[in-house]
Amino acid sequence: MSGDYKKDLETDINDLENEWQGQPGLYMFYAELHANAIEHRDRVKEHLESLDGRIIQEIIAEEGGKKPADSVLKGMVVNDKKHIDKFEELLAANKEVNLMTSAKVAFEHRKKQLENLVSLLISGHHADPKLKKEIKDKKGAQTRKQHEEALNTGNKRLHKRSS
Repeated sequence: MSGDYKKDLETDINDLENEWQGQPGLYMFYAELHANAIEHRDRVKEHLESLDGRIIQEIIAEEGGKKPADSVLKGMVVNDKKHIDKFEELLAANKEVNLMTSAKVAFEHRKKQLENLVSLLISGHHADPKLKKEIKDKKGAQTRKQHEEALNTGNKRLHKRSS
């Protein structure tokens, strides 16, 4: 759990047992980062709304208590430096939420990938190379002939002893 989701998503197919055992912890780590990102974004959004209210009050005070038209007031608020800075912070927080949402989904996909890799391993997909039937038959015939010769040689020695 490095916090680098790209690195944490890598899978070592030669160590599936450890990868499988580490998956729940990785998922939970990124689910927690996701929840924290949502909380941060929501707090920034609340601060922006509060800030906008204070900016409106300042504008009305500057206008001598006279409220400008809503469209004019909105334009004045969105062009205020404090609003722009807080809005940039909200955009960054939204980006972090989107990244953590994607990371969380990617770890769900990683779980499915691990399930499939383990299934392939169990079914022999990653086993020793399979020989074609003709090669197996030829190799089997050679081995069988060698065994028969060894047995026949052994039988001759047995015959000599019993005589």
